Amino acid sequence: MKLLLAFALFFLQLDVVAQTIPQRVGQKVKDRVNRKIDQGIDKGLDKTEEEINKGVKKDPKKKKDDEAAAGGKQKAGADTSLPGGGKAFSDFVPGTKVIFTENFEKDALSDFPAGWNTTGSGAVVNLDGKDGKWLSIAHNSVVHPVLQKPLPENCTIEFDLFLQSQGSAHTPIVQFGLTPVKNVLREDLFYRDKFFMAISRYNERDGHSVEYGLKEVIGNKNDFPILSYANKILHVSMAINKTRIRVYFDKTKIVDLPMALTAEMRNNFYLCNTYVIPASEMGMFVSNIRIASGDVDARSLLVKDLLEKGKASTNEILFDVNKDII
Repeated sequence: MKLLLAFALFFLQLDVVAQTIPQRVGQKVKDRVNRKIDQGIDKGLDKTEEEINKGVKKDPKKKKDDEAAAGGKQKAGADTSLPGGGKAFSDFVPGTKVIFTENFEKDALSDFPAGWNTTGSGAVVNLDGKDGKWLSIAHNSVVHPVLQKPLPENCTIEFDLFLQSQGSAHTPIVQFGLTPVKNVLREDLFYRDKFFMAISRYNERDGHSVEYGLKEVIGNKNDFPILSYANKILHVSMAINKTRIRVYFDKTKIVDLPMALTAEMRNNFYLCNTYVIPASEMGMFVSNIRIASGDVDARSLLVKDLLEKGKASTNEILFDVNKDII
């Protein structure tokens, strides 16, 4: 009896197993199919993520090509290499109507140039390896062009500085700016309100500085790579729009002060090899001066439209390439 019962249980289990085999096979098939589908989805997602990362982390060459192709979002010629490396963007636009220009070509070497005034001395010179003639401004000397009338409300000033460096010899403190003083021989501009920029010790890694101020120093731009300009030419540009002053070194905007100037400060433009102890052992060299009347400040026009019309339009809002950053 027990034997018959054991056989019955065996065949019953065998029947149950036989019945569940198709179900188990079916489940296995489903599981394997699902795994394959998941793997395919994962591969697709991985590829998509990889493409997204490529768009975010472009190789330098492709990024450069993309930036060139997207030039419509940036002003032509504005992206410019600096001597110390890197790029800079400039919104400087030179004035169109020339008021004063000077490259000293008509002046004799070793003479102080005609059409200029000084508190000290200076001389027209040639510089080895540099084109044209240059005005060498002596230590403790202020110079300025003899202008017939004050600068207009909207104008630009441009000139080249050669920042000479000779070993451990003391370099000049280069200063330039705007002053109410029309004749520096009659008045001391250092006791008057003025706007100025000053570059000092441009060949000393631990001592160089680029400062700006209104009569007294109010700030600095010591992060500008002025060291890389030792024995090189630095092009300086200034944009004046009523009370606003912007200063650019090559294509880098150094200063943008919207409420810095008074009408009197537009009386004159000056350059100075500043008094310092120990005295500078070389001149301050300047050439290619250009002063021109400019257009009305675009920002002023924008504000005027907003005040008078309640709305304004501009194409001066620019974005980084492939980014939503203004």
